[in-house]
Amino acid sequence: MNLPAKKKLGDTIKVGRRGSLSCFLSVIGTQGHSAYPHLANNPFKNIGPVINDLMNHEWDIGNEFFPPTNLEIVDASTNNNAINVIPGEVTITMNIRFNNLWNYDLLKNKISKIIDHHKIRYKLKYRESGEPFLSKEGPLLKASKNAIENVLGIKPELSTDGGTSDGRFIAPTGAEVIEIGSINSSIHKANECVPIKDTPNLSRVYLRILEKLSIANIGNNHAIYEVTEIDDYNLENSYKTLVQNPTLPPNFNLNVYECMDYFFKIRTYENGAGETKSCGSGTVC
Repeated sequence: MNLPAKKKLGDTIKVGRRGSLSCFLSVIGTQGHSAYPHLANNPFKNIGPVINDLMNHEWDIGNEFFPPTNLEIVDASTNNNAINVIPGEVTITMNIRFNNLWNYDLLKNKISKIIDHHKIRYKLKYRESGEPFLSKEGPLLKASKNAIENVLGIKPELSTDGGTSDGRFIAPTGAEVIEIGSINSSIHKANECVPIKDTPNLSRVYLRILEKLSIANIGNNHAIYEVTEIDDYNLENSYKTLVQNPTLPPNFNLNVYECMDYFFKIRTYENGAGETKSCGSGTVC
């Protein structure tokens, strides 16, 4: 889980992320002494208008799922240690956070077109960090929204803003990906931190999500949990404890299972009947 909360715990669920592309643009001039500028070609004169066009270009206005794409200059360097020498080359590093209206090829073509308009000598390299992704609403998001409302009493906002996350490696598998976590107001700042007081409630939210995802409905409700030492597991006591949980649906059956070497071992406690020798719907769940 990342750190998506904005102002208070639970106010935001990340359901996607923008992509990230880093660009390394080197503009080539001619090195010379600062006292003889007519004998040199200062690359800063050429790179200035390029930076202006790149920074002020409207890439898009975003859409219903994503904020607008933005480009930021994050570094500029010449590797020039002298204080009176015009550098022969200046390099800027740019980072673009882009939404699902773009892909790497479209962005690279657009950047090259903007730079080529200035008719300068340059070198350009890229580093790809992740494509944008967006998860469709499924059981995980539904359970998460309900858990936050149950535990914290607030309705979370769905968001895709911010940076990339490890979710970009999971989303291409087709899995539903969401992120819930602590407040991120200090992210990447000095003394980055999260409020310790939020931790107990965050744990309760995670637990409530697991509880909601542990229910399967195939005509009747089944609570499903993995256990160890299933033969000695007190199934009746566990059922009596779970029925006191107001977040679980009424009249559910309880199924516990243990993974053995080559099979699953299952025990079922049916609502109103107690433990049964076998349960077809429980086995399906």
